[in-house]
Amino acid sequence: MPALQKLVLLMLANCTNHHTGRCDPSHDTLAKECGMSRDSVKRAIAELAEKGLVEIRRQSNNGVNLPNQYTLRVGSSVGVGSSVGGVGADSTQGGRC
Repeated sequence: MPALQKLVLLMLANCTNHHTGRCDPSHDTLAKECGMSRDSVKRAIAELAEKGLVEIRRQSNNGVNLPNQYTLRVGSSVGVGSSVGGVGADSTQGGRC
């Protein structure tokens, strides 16, 4: 896996709430935290989704796009399709991102 994809995947894991599985950082937040452009983050997420490592759920409210919600599909064996557990922050609203 290319380094940029790994970095984005690690940041998504860091932003995932340990209890709820909620992960919804904005592309801008991920870009800032990863030191990448917004477009690079979007490409990396799309490639991770193609590999089955991340599920993307697009959200909007009254026609306004909201940050996507992500579900990580990695566990003890990467790419097997199990949801992530035991990583990320402990708040009920998502990770620290």
